[in-house]
Amino acid sequence: KTAKGLRDALAPARAASVAVDVVGLARQHLAEQAAWLRNRDRSLEERPEPPHADLVVVLDGLRSGENVGSVLRTVETAGAGRVICCGTTPAPPSPSVLRAAMGCADLVTVERAPSTLETVLELRR
Repeated sequence: KTAKGLRDALAPARAASVAVDVVGLARQHLAEQAAWLRNRDRSLEERPEPPHADLVVVLDGLRSGENVGSVLRTVETAGAGRVICCGTTPAPPSPSVLRAAMGCADLVTVERAPSTLETVLELRR
């Protein structure tokens, strides 16, 4: 805010100091990201069989990928076996579904089916 402060901020030594700080922050971020990925991979390996593997959720007529992603998160938490998206319901790899699912789309089995009626009749057999 003062002329002296501006001179200090524009000094070559200050630029080098800021560059060192930026490199340090970038390295710290990469280390944290690698640790997060290691923990996520380990948690996926240790993941038990879903408690309700025989439970199937059938989605029909959902138009919003965000709603489908939310359902996928709920299904993963509940431990259901799979989700079947019928008709015009969006499914992964739709970007809006993947964004809303926040990683759960990889953990839940998602299938597509053209007809809800045929799907439900097939599931009842």
